[in-house]
Amino acid sequence: MSNKYKFYGHESFNCRQIWLKKGFDFVKNNGNFNSLNAVVELGVGKNMVSSIHYWLMAFGILKEDKQISPFGEFIFGETGADPFLENPATTWLLHYNLINSNYASIYNLFFNELKKEKLDYDLKSLLNTLVQKCNLENYNYNKATLEKDLAVFLRNYTMNNKKEKNLEDEFSGIFIENNILDKVGLSGSDNFHVVINDRQEIPIEIILFAILDQFIDSDSISFYNVLTKNNSVGNCFLISEDGLYKKLLAIQNLYSNVVFKEDSGIKEIQIKNKIDKWEVLREYYAK
Repeated sequence: MSNKYKFYGHESFNCRQIWLKKGFDFVKNNGNFNSLNAVVELGVGKNMVSSIHYWLMAFGILKEDKQISPFGEFIFGETGADPFLENPATTWLLHYNLINSNYASIYNLFFNELKKEKLDYDLKSLLNTLVQKCNLENYNYNKATLEKDLAVFLRNYTMNNKKEKNLEDEFSGIFIENNILDKVGLSGSDNFHVVINDRQEIPIEIILFAILDQFIDSDSISFYNVLTKNNSVGNCFLISEDGLYKKLLAIQNLYSNVVFKEDSGIKEIQIKNKIDKWEVLREYYAK
């Protein structure tokens, strides 16, 4: 029996923006999520304490050894680049990390695999597809757990348009402004469309960071690996082939160590000298 997937742990709460900084500070102050004091120190209910811990892990801010990751320190630390997530580029980095960490399985599965099957879903058809995937992988799942996980998944990207919504639920989705999933149909519908376009809004530094992170120590990188490989720029940022082409030309113009070549129909990126991915981010946020 496969145990490769994780579809639980969020306690049915999608991630609130303030939770990541709150959870980061809690860990830095030697907080223990299993302590009875965690409820008081975090100022949330017991189930939300567990959910904050889950999301710190899912976004790769907290490592399995309970230590803060370099990414977490970079964004949320004492001199953090964007601790309150005021720059939209930061949520794209979080989205990239969420898929890459594969702690919350639905995000890795959906953006690497399921969206390649089709771009239009509703929660029922997505559930059926996920059930088929679990059966294929011999994963012992609980259908009710899968339903809850998919509901949380959708709330992270879209506003709740059902009548019983409240203001907090409506605006709490951490990726709502990124235009990744677009709800379609009548009010109350769970139909949604995966939005793939040229992503002009994503800074080229964020794209270059992800490429350097994915292809460590590589000095020659296939364009189509950057576009389609698991956890790639194309899959994580939902960028079109033409959009990625334009991004790479812009990166080449800004970074003398990067050459984007197209020879006999073969497109590839060449890194002439090693580039520090963190320095790329530091330069971007310093602007």
